Amino acid sequence: MSSRGRLIRTDAIPRLTLRGAAFTVLAVLSITFSYALDRIELLYLGCFLALFPALSALLLLVTPPKLSVVRRFVPDLVEVDGTVRVTLALHNSGARLPPESTWSDALPDAVGTASTGHLSAGTVATGAAERTTVHYSLCPPRRGIFDIGPLSVVSRDPFGLVARTATAPGTTSLTVTPSVTRLPDMPFGTALSDGSATQLPRSGSLGDDDLITREYRPGDAKRRVHWRATARHGELMVRQEEPRSNPEAVVLIDTRPRSYPDARGIALFDDGLALADDFERAVALGASVALHLQRTGYGVDVLHTTSGRRSRLRPHDAAGDGGAGAFLTRLAALDASARTRDIDFAVRLTGELRRFGTTPLFAVLGSVTPEDAARLAALRALAEPAVAFVVTNDTGGDDLVPLRDAGWLCVRVGTMDDLNRAWSTIGERVEASE
Repeated sequence: MSSRGRLIRTDAIPRLTLRGAAFTVLAVLSITFSYALDRIELLYLGCFLALFPALSALLLLVTPPKLSVVRRFVPDLVEVDGTVRVTLALHNSGARLPPESTWSDALPDAVGTASTGHLSAGTVATGAAERTTVHYSLCPPRRGIFDIGPLSVVSRDPFGLVARTATAPGTTSLTVTPSVTRLPDMPFGTALSDGSATQLPRSGSLGDDDLITREYRPGDAKRRVHWRATARHGELMVRQEEPRSNPEAVVLIDTRPRSYPDARGIALFDDGLALADDFERAVALGASVALHLQRTGYGVDVLHTTSGRRSRLRPHDAAGDGGAGAFLTRLAALDASARTRDIDFAVRLTGELRRFGTTPLFAVLGSVTPEDAARLAALRALAEPAVAFVVTNDTGGDDLVPLRDAGWLCVRVGTMDDLNRAWSTIGERVEASE
């Protein structure tokens, strides 16, 4: 991502440096003592000392640079604790910079301290089409969308007596996405066998969910036994669904502040984004699950409990990134503050699940209330499998009993737990139930 070049605004009056202030103080003292002691040589010395800062300030006033800057990030999207390279392309159409010049790119507190560097004389190109580039790297520790800049250039005279600051008004947005864990390949056996990335052609006589039967084989799930075919053939027969060409899955991410106790009353960063460890864990887990499903060939709808909009991920072999970039950008802006509003997520989920028939559903939840559990339990008949990741460090309680009784597969995930292990645990439970 890059920002357009902008003409730099320069301070009207140069300021004294520490050295320049010392020269000025000595000049005033010399002139004062020259009259007190009636020593003409002190008057000459004072005038001589005062002349240096004045001439230096005049030099900076009559030789202003005319700088423009373009800021680029590589990559455009960076994960939490990832490294992004920032490139500043500077162009000077005015006077050459003095030998001692420094630049400083302002950063929000949530990203780090301002980055600085030196620009020696002649460093910044003065040709009409030439640009000089400087680089620095960032490792943002927090998710969010942050304004980087403005850029300031401090120029000093050759003697270091006065300085002038030129500031480029304008910033560039840096998008920091949640940390995405690459989950193991599908451990779910036949329960998610339609998630193959290879799209199979539809039969002209059979729909996506039409069934054929075959003989029972050791390891087949008992729930797939087709009793009418068993009676007709005289041996145990199981249903075998025709693989779909467009498998779908739904991911729900709970983004309500009340679901994350450590998000209540949390202080905001200077960009207004509220952050909490449990909430950050839930967002990272939701992103990891959704992108894993996309990589394995699913079309994925991602819903939030505080937004009526949904993110759509197309299978990974579609053109471009399948919507992953836009999805991660939306997650970067998610906020666990009280400014968000709750929606009836059960109604939204019902509509999404009925669009596709029996569909895999993955819910990433915070604290689960009895009302939440009842609404989610009622959706079990529309999802296969129905999986709930509950992000909490509380390992006790019976809040998940209604979900488990309804057939949901539930696993608690602490802020320090391994996401790969949590994912594999669900896979093992799915296989054990078949």
